[in-house]
Amino acid sequence: MKRNIFVKNLMIVSLLIMLLLILCAKFGTNEVKEQPEMEASTQLSAESDYIDLGELTAGAGNGDAVKAYVMPTEKAQEDSNGEFCISIEKAASIGLNEAEKYYPEMKLVNIYSYPDDVYPDIDGEDGKRSWWFVDCANEKNNFVSILIYNSKILDVEQWNSRENNGTFELDDMGISIEQSIKKAKDYGITGGNAKKSELAGYNFSLGYQQIDDQKKLTLIISGTDVNSGKVARLSLDATNGEVLVHEELQSTNAYKKNSWIKK
Repeated sequence: MKRNIFVKNLMIVSLLIMLLLILCAKFGTNEVKEQPEMEASTQLSAESDYIDLGELTAGAGNGDAVKAYVMPTEKAQEDSNGEFCISIEKAASIGLNEAEKYYPEMKLVNIYSYPDDVYPDIDGEDGKRSWWFVDCANEKNNFVSILIYNSKILDVEQWNSRENNGTFELDDMGISIEQSIKKAKDYGITGGNAKKSELAGYNFSLGYQQIDDQKKLTLIISGTDVNSGKVARLSLDATNGEVLVHEELQSTNAYKKNSWIKK
């Protein structure tokens, strides 16, 4: 009798184990996998590019804000509703509106464009770009960083406290992007050819920079020197349009820190 009970229990246990194995085989493959922020890990600037384009366009110290993002599909331009590229004013408005969702009384800290690897023919001649980074903060050092592409917000990061170089409003500008491009051309800086230059088109950066031991609200126009073919940039006092420094890229060290020479 005991033997029969033991055999019966053993059969029940065996059936339960088999059932468990069947369930595992059926549902085990549907495990939840960690999803990346976007569909791929393609960087804005390929690893083979030795120049930190973020530092080129944003000014020294801001290049580390550039992260890896998926390249948009060709359909992105079709879905842009005519706003595939937007102005610095439009980007600032989008960024500030988003930042206000996290903290009150936000102002601009940095705003800068980034070259488009998918559509390198975008030259920025009209002051409009497809990629924009907008950093905002308030008096409490609450900080929000917004990435915009195709006039849409792709990513937002926020910090309860983060130091910054100083806040500003677009009304503080005394020169337009169009005027700054004209000045850049006067200094022999073109928008750049994606096939011949490290930097495609004109790119723009606005924020406080330390230049010659003075902190000034600075508008930087980056492009390509017409003679040397090297990346060049013109830094202007954003409040009055005064030329602060004209530089050309000379080299980049092993840590991807760019070396500039004044012209």
